[in-house]
Amino acid sequence: MEGNKKILLALKDEREIDTFSEDLKKAGYEVVEVGDGARALEIIIHKLPDLVITDIDLPVIDAEKLFQIVCKNPHTSEIPFIFISSQRVDIKGFRPHVDSFLLKPVRKEELFEKVKGLLKALYYHEGSKELEGRLSQIALVDILQMLFMNKKEGELRIISGEQKGTVYLRDGQIYNAVIDGIEKEKALFRLLSWKDGRFEFLSRPIDIPQQIYPSTGNLLMEGMRQIDEFEKAKDTFPDSNAILKLMVDRSKLPKGLQPIIYEVVNLVEHSPRVGDLVDHASFPDYEVYRTIASLIKKGILKVLEAGTVRRIVSTRDFLNPQQVTDLRENLLSRFSDMADASFGKVFLVATSGGLVQEFLVHCERIPAFITDTRPPVGEHPSGEYPSGEHPLGEHPLEGPLGEVGRIRLYSGMDAVLFSIPTVKGMGPLYTAFSSRLIGMVLIWDREGCDFIKNLSTIKREILSRRRVPVVHLFVGEIRTDEELYESFRKELNLRMDEQLFVLDSTGRNVILNTFRTLFGQLVKEDYVV
Repeated sequence: MEGNKKILLALKDEREIDTFSEDLKKAGYEVVEVGDGARALEIIIHKLPDLVITDIDLPVIDAEKLFQIVCKNPHTSEIPFIFISSQRVDIKGFRPHVDSFLLKPVRKEELFEKVKGLLKALYYHEGSKELEGRLSQIALVDILQMLFMNKKEGELRIISGEQKGTVYLRDGQIYNAVIDGIEKEKALFRLLSWKDGRFEFLSRPIDIPQQIYPSTGNLLMEGMRQIDEFEKAKDTFPDSNAILKLMVDRSKLPKGLQPIIYEVVNLVEHSPRVGDLVDHASFPDYEVYRTIASLIKKGILKVLEAGTVRRIVSTRDFLNPQQVTDLRENLLSRFSDMADASFGKVFLVATSGGLVQEFLVHCERIPAFITDTRPPVGEHPSGEYPSGEHPLGEHPLEGPLGEVGRIRLYSGMDAVLFSIPTVKGMGPLYTAFSSRLIGMVLIWDREGCDFIKNLSTIKREILSRRRVPVVHLFVGEIRTDEELYESFRKELNLRMDEQLFVLDSTGRNVILNTFRTLFGQLVKEDYVV
């Protein structure tokens, strides 16, 4: 029953790791060993262990902070923890019937009893499916009514395609609903609209805080009403890919309006695409769409026609909400200056200003990419500078300096593209602008081959100040020149597993993959400072 369970062992003392790990493996468990909280967080997110055993005072990220992050993530919130400490500590959110606490010195027998007990409980809960089937055979509203009538407690899990949702019930009452970071009534009403997929009900104690308060009967009636009204009115709503523009000064809106109006108006600036705005709003989808349509009719919002705005399309195919959540958690854990992770800088280090512009043109393939129309430092609006007017004195820049665009992600997070010139003696500027730095893209072409050593030097200099992932992009035809390709890899000291991206006439998705690689490294690798 307990075999093949995966245990994460996060301990400071290597001797304790060796001792406990050896015995746990002999007992048939799969054991993953780490020595700090950042590495533990990475393993938890990507390997989903069945149990975490951890020192309370882990380095980098302590166990309590690690616990808070894990519990807030819907995909990891059910993982039990065994905390080990030399003294009793009050841990916020500690679940008495799920988690455990051991005082040092820990006897192996005592630890094994705790492990067996928690994993037996986990096995019981996993095996206690009282109900399962397909939504095509029985509607979700009927399932919830049945659970309500029988005063059931547990989790109703629903999977439809790649989407997953959970409804939490206690005594038949709906306590909360969650889909990809969206919760409460908004998530519940979305789930009620699903027509196909699989469901299963797990009977188990629910210890989450109540987030939904109306009675189950009233909730289901209101949810089905909104779904019905949406179907009737959907032809009058703007398309989910439409781009909105605010036509009035927000500060001049009258007081006393409905809260949803203020929320929609405030969201337009950062989420101008209708579908993204609906996702980010806290109110149910039908109410948001109806409010948007009303504000358009009153002239407060305007739908921009194609061609009047830079391409801003869905972020769904780039980073989904859970990936952005993981990214934010990793940034908050690794960098002290990421106080809120509302944005992070990605340095563009190119051998010429023309390459920066070419890169930005290709960036229009990236969902939610927005160009900064203001000329950055080092680039005159006309492209020329009167004598003595250059903003950085006598040294012309190999590329502009400053923000040149941004990628807007879910949850109000932006990846700011910040161009850095490739001239000597720029060390102090690198330091000044490296706050909130999360990654770097090196860009060069055949004309810039002579500057490849300079690129490598800048790369080392910046990484000596802040350890972030780097991606490398050559612009031009090179696929048939293996010798030149290998020389680039050698000059830039690329590892065997590091990719050198090539943007040529066939590279339609190269820019998108470049950023996917960069963000993927931020989530997967241990960039601890």
